[in-house]
Amino acid sequence: MRYWEEMQSKWGFNDGEAIPEGVEHYRTVYIRAVNRLAEQLDSQVRAVAYNRCGLHNFCLVLFHNLADLRDVPVEGYTEHVDIPAEVVEPDEAMREAIWQAEMWHLDELLDVTVTIAPGLDDFLNELKPGDPTEAD
Repeated sequence: MRYWEEMQSKWGFNDGEAIPEGVEHYRTVYIRAVNRLAEQLDSQVRAVAYNRCGLHNFCLVLFHNLADLRDVPVEGYTEHVDIPAEVVEPDEAMREAIWQAEMWHLDELLDVTVTIAPGLDDFLNELKPGDPTEAD
């Protein structure tokens, strides 16, 4: 889970300056897998998506006690969850679930596509040596 640690802090992804394309999809896969394992390990904590507003990293994973999430459908855990409940630390079973999820190479379940912008040819036709900060 190459981005998991970055999703644990508002300072992740270089304070939000280096958020990779498709990061929400990675978060969805991580949350679903971690919570599936946590359920089987009898954890009383679940991972949920939280989209933080502001100048820092928006793509967070927070933890809540299962009892506090009773009004949130399980399918909603991968969407922005903002409930009036305390954010908690993972319990021992959740920590085990996270550790096991990391061993499953979840990133391989995602396909990221990179394409060339349509304006490349126009850009190359206008490209000249020099300092790009001084261009018109």
